[in-house]
Amino acid sequence: LSEIDDNAFAECTGLTGKLEVPGSVKRIGKEAFKFCRNLTRINIPVKKNVNDPNLNGCYIDTDAFMGCEYSVYVGNKPNF
Repeated sequence: LSEIDDNAFAECTGLTGKLEVPGSVKRIGKEAFKFCRNLTRINIPVKKNVNDPNLNGCYIDTDAFMGCEYSVYVGNKPNF
């Protein structure tokens, strides 16, 4: 999996709990998880430097997580 396309899971109430984005993902599209209100945590792995504006090659597009109430963990090791 290298890309999560625009609106891929928009308004999907079936996504619940914690979501781990695979390290292979290079782009999360516009409004990909819009209004997925049942997500509580999103893990985005970073291969090297957390200060990289594109999260080390994973570009997160406009409003990818709009309307979600969640916490985001960005790092090398998931802390679930």
